[in-house]
Amino acid sequence: MPDSDLRARFASLSSRLDKAPVLPGNERDAIRTDIIALYKSVDSEMSQLGELKEAVKRLAEQWKQTQSAPSGPPSLAPRFTGVQPVLRSDHLNASSFVEKGWSLIALGDHDGAERALHKGLELAPDDPQAESLLGWALMLQEKYDDALLSFQRVLMRQPG
Repeated sequence: MPDSDLRARFASLSSRLDKAPVLPGNERDAIRTDIIALYKSVDSEMSQLGELKEAVKRLAEQWKQTQSAPSGPPSLAPRFTGVQPVLRSDHLNASSFVEKGWSLIALGDHDGAERALHKGLELAPDDPQAESLLGWALMLQEKYDDALLSFQRVLMRQPG
């Protein structure tokens, strides 16, 4: 979905909220549903753009491996012919997933929050903030046993 469509949806939701500071229950729920849908659309776009960004990086690395036609006398400098190491940095680190989980809890998307926080815990297994937020997300889905286990893991790491 083009950026302009997402911005138009955002502007529409913003104006709907600005027009009526007090909303009837069904309209308030409809706006909440639309906000969650917009958030998921933006998140999906960001994911797709992230994949495209990585593909462009691979393309640039491939370009670096190609040789250009010689433009002058050959160089006498030694040339590295082995496989060149590629450094990869994880831009979507654990804290990003924790922030996403918190945002989804605030939006009421507890299932999405659970998924994001599980991903954050895969990247940083000992993060007490991610673990406690996961407990909240589970509790809000009425998965009380799993929530209790999550909270117990936090308390074992940080008893105070």
